[in-house]
Amino acid sequence: MSTRCRIAIEREGGYESIYSHSDGSPTGVGAILKHHYTTEEKVNELIALADISSLGDTVAEEDTVSYNRWRNEGTTSQTHTSLKELQKYTEDSWGDYLYVFSNGKWNAYQPDYDKESSWKVCKEFEKV
Repeated sequence: MSTRCRIAIEREGGYESIYSHSDGSPTGVGAILKHHYTTEEKVNELIALADISSLGDTVAEEDTVSYNRWRNEGTTSQTHTSLKELQKYTEDSWGDYLYVFSNGKWNAYQPDYDKESSWKVCKEFEKV
C-alpha cells in the first residue's frame, strides 16, 4: 500500500499538479520537496515530468521515477482553477496529502475526516 499525494504549483489563474504514488507523507515527499525543491525553477522541472512513482532529491532519472520515463505511460500534469478544485481532485484520486508551491514556499494539506470533503493544513509538515 502506498501513501499517495499530489504535488502542485500555483500559477496565474489556477494550479498545475502531478500525482506521486509512493511515500507521500510529510516525512517522505513533504521533506524532499521542502528541502530540495526550493525554487520555482526546480518545481517547474518536477511538474514537467508529469506523474511519478517516487520522488528523489533531484529530477534526474536515477533519483525520481517518472511514469513517462520508466514505462512510457504518456501521463500529463493536470490543471485546476482553484485550490478547492485541486483538493477535490486529490481526494477523488485517493490522495492522502497535497503539497502546493505558492509564493516561493510549500504548503501542505490533508483531508479533514471530521468534515466531509474538507481539507486542513498539515501540522506535521511544519516540523520537517
